Amino acid sequence: MSNTPEVCNELVSNAIEAETGFPVKSLNEETRLRDIGIESVLSVGIVERLEKHFGPLSKSLMLEFDTLGALVTHLSSIQSGEGSERGDSLDFDGGLASAALTRLARLHS
Repeated sequence: MSNTPEVCNELVSNAIEAETGFPVKSLNEETRLRDIGIESVLSVGIVERLEKHFGPLSKSLMLEFDTLGALVTHLSSIQSGEGSERGDSLDFDGGLASAALTRLARLHS
């Protein structure tokens, strides 16, 4: 399956709706993810859902791309299964945020 913007938008919207219950029909490309309640712990679950299609992704992906449009644009540049771990994504702190998010997710699960 090609990662067209349309496919990526559907994948991201479905992951967000599954994790948050937020209705995807009310989202647009300018929707700020934090404005719909996506914070660090929720973002881990969304990223895990997206990894089923894209392969390994940065655990801080939802913080790096803060609007639906920016996230979809980034994901549409990735080949299925290729992922964007560390080398292809922004990594401001050497992976410390990613490790912290993973620990937080484990604590809350």
